[in-house]
Amino acid sequence: MASIFRGPVQFEPATEVPDEAIFGAVPGRMTPHVYREPEIMELLAAAGKLGPDGGLRSAVMETLFGPIACTGLRISEALGLLDADVDLQGGVLTIRQSKCGKSRLVPLHPSAIEALARYRTLRTRHVRSTPELPFFVASRGRLLGQPIGDRQVHRIFEELRRQLRWVDRGSHGTPRIHDLRHSF
Repeated sequence: MASIFRGPVQFEPATEVPDEAIFGAVPGRMTPHVYREPEIMELLAAAGKLGPDGGLRSAVMETLFGPIACTGLRISEALGLLDADVDLQGGVLTIRQSKCGKSRLVPLHPSAIEALARYRTLRTRHVRSTPELPFFVASRGRLLGQPIGDRQVHRIFEELRRQLRWVDRGSHGTPRIHDLRHSF
């Protein structure tokens, strides 16, 4: 008995292959807002002025946005850092279980090492440090020392973005934290 399979359907002359847009527009990548250096500096300065005075909140936000902008980290990668993942002597961040379950090492510029060291010193005054401690921590009340939440970071970023009156140069409608990664 002869096989009824005669090869892939796309090679069958009697088969019509429809246009890829038959079901609507084909989605493409949206253009990110690429931050200019003065915008990044404005963001860090505004984050550094967050209250309350003498608290940890401003240092957490300023130090969190800085490495995202200068290393290209994803927000989830930055928030997932443990104290042990931040090697200031070696000048490297260890990113564990990133996108697609991969891990990698991210080298740091000397200015980033300095900023991370200042933050670690300040954080140690507020929270007892252990290697398992999240590097970026919540800064108030009963959550002090716990991992800072993604939603809180986005809320603070949106507050700062409105305060700075940024105009979107991308196609997402507003500048986003993730766009800092694209500015890197």
